[in-house]
Amino acid sequence: MEISLPHQVIYDTEEASSVSDVVDSLLATEQAAKEAAVIISGLIDGFRVRRVSISVNHISQKSPLRELFTVALLIAYQDDLNAAVPKGIEEMLGVDLPGDHSTLITVVTLVVLFYGADFLIKRLGRVLDSNGVRAQLDQLIGELAEATGKPEETIRATLESRYSGRRMVSLSRTALRFFAPSKNQRNAKIIVGNRSIPSNIVAQVPGDTAEEVLTPDETSEQLQDVEIELHAQDVDYSKRGWAAVIPELSPDRMQMRIFPPTRPEDIWTKQKIRGDVIVVYQVIGGESKPRECHLVRLTG
Repeated sequence: MEISLPHQVIYDTEEASSVSDVVDSLLATEQAAKEAAVIISGLIDGFRVRRVSISVNHISQKSPLRELFTVALLIAYQDDLNAAVPKGIEEMLGVDLPGDHSTLITVVTLVVLFYGADFLIKRLGRVLDSNGVRAQLDQLIGELAEATGKPEETIRATLESRYSGRRMVSLSRTALRFFAPSKNQRNAKIIVGNRSIPSNIVAQVPGDTAEEVLTPDETSEQLQDVEIELHAQDVDYSKRGWAAVIPELSPDRMQMRIFPPTRPEDIWTKQKIRGDVIVVYQVIGGESKPRECHLVRLTG
């Protein structure tokens, strides 16, 4: 089954928006809507969005900036859930949602955008000055819980599972670009579907200077004769398919690459080894986290 949903974004700008702001907002809306489809798939039992495509029907760059999209979803669901699916589709079409009857795709799109904005706020240490953004996110999650019948805790867990590491950074960049036309014109009000984001809330969303905390830097460190726990192995691919934990460094699994003179068969089927490694760290917002390690030499 394929359904097409209208999705409108209006930036209540006083002046014509720059081409770069328009392009950024279009790409951000597309990415956010695709993320919304992924989240929806995980919240309606037996319901899967197999493909999502977003087309731009209309753009008016003059004041205000208007963008009209069509979000087409190719949906599949289990046969034994036929009776339950129509309600889910009704919700997606906006029939049963409370308040202003925005479509579910609009609500979830806003959830992911405010989730990305909230991450930026935390990175910048502005939590106390951004209660409006957090309140907006909480309200949207509450509405999503009511619409899907899922507890708010489940929705938050779904978001946390979906967004971490690089994916969280990517989502935060999407949020930055979505809000850019408004931020660049005195925090103009934004209307998404029938939802209004007032200027005082937009003002709490970080601007493009927040890009600095999202720009990853890399550092490296050489460790000698450390214990390495192997958690994934692929003898056919020496430079991928390997995952390891270095207990003295971190309990987290990281990708491991193998370099000569070490051969895959030297460690194949072993659960623990010792060796010299180079650990590559990713630094985001001043926080350093191991990203991958290079096995340089076996020592035991």
